[in-house]
Amino acid sequence: MPSTPILFFPGIMGSRLYFPNSRQYWDPDSTLRMVWWAPLWPFRSDDDNRKQLHFTEPAGVIVEAVPGEAQSLELGWGGVVWSFYGKYLKGLRELADNGRVYAVGYDWRQDLRSLGEFAADKIRRALEATGAPKVTLVGHSMGGLVLRAALQASPDLSGAVERVLFVCQPAAGAVVLYRRLFTGLVRGLDGGNGVADRTFRLILGNSRAGFVGNMSGLPGGVQLLPTRYFPPDNSQHWHAALNNGTTHAGLYLNATRPPGLVAANAHPDPDVRDDFQARLEETADAHEWLGRPELPTPIDGWQLAGIDQETDVSIQFDSKGVPIPGRSAGGDDTVPRLSATAMQLSDASRTALLSNLRHGTACEDARVMAWTRGILS
Repeated sequence: MPSTPILFFPGIMGSRLYFPNSRQYWDPDSTLRMVWWAPLWPFRSDDDNRKQLHFTEPAGVIVEAVPGEAQSLELGWGGVVWSFYGKYLKGLRELADNGRVYAVGYDWRQDLRSLGEFAADKIRRALEATGAPKVTLVGHSMGGLVLRAALQASPDLSGAVERVLFVCQPAAGAVVLYRRLFTGLVRGLDGGNGVADRTFRLILGNSRAGFVGNMSGLPGGVQLLPTRYFPPDNSQHWHAALNNGTTHAGLYLNATRPPGLVAANAHPDPDVRDDFQARLEETADAHEWLGRPELPTPIDGWQLAGIDQETDVSIQFDSKGVPIPGRSAGGDDTVPRLSATAMQLSDASRTALLSNLRHGTACEDARVMAWTRGILS
């Protein structure tokens, strides 16, 4: 029996974007293009990044061929970060019907609800282009949430999807995002002292104000916060306030405690704080809309999580409100195992755990390809 066409959805920031107003690129495949985003005074500031990365700024996925790869333009391979996903896409090609593996780049800044509509349209187009009765969907990280959003936005597609593979999906969110909204990205917790790590911290914000400023314009990014479906660990929630009945919406939108994310010291600019609060309100709605981590019948679901990497799994605050992240070897350095395995699947055999798998490079790991091949062969 021939295999189905495959659609692959990358993680957040794993799609290459072009911004026509500033004529700049989000393109991790190019050091030169990415260095431009680094807020180095007096040439650029955190506020420049906030404004030019803001979700209201027009941007489109880069459309170009991958050198040496036939049909890569038709299949959309140039729209995703090749250095992250090229090896995996070539492996998927061996498993797909007639080698048809579509890479679906998307504007990761946007709200999950609009991304769900976008992804549903891409799935329909693939079905029409191939004439296949069904497709297989594979998502890395946020790509898994986008796939779930597509099925939520268009329930009629469930009969046209044979299976879905989730690789390191933050199925119930990531604690690291909540912590960064208090600390910014800091050396040690968020990468080392290498040039790439330092540049990444500069771009996204190495202070609370810088990070909150950028996130105030990124609905899709903020929606990676932990949801109410994040499983407790030994009856203890990832945030102590949740043990006392605080809701996630109450946690995020509270301005003073436990402490809340919209506190006055989150950012010095009240307009940015208002923008950020709007993102948090959207997040509460998007989480409820997306719902429980599960797939509609009769789709066959599989999930893979990394373990044994130091990962933010909980957070506490001292008497002065200083965040103290709880870190353990309980994830892939970004997504805790409890979240990456939160999908309600038909049986335990559809969940795989890989030791020392790192989130950002998961699709470059030969073991992930072997797991994928075992399911799709």
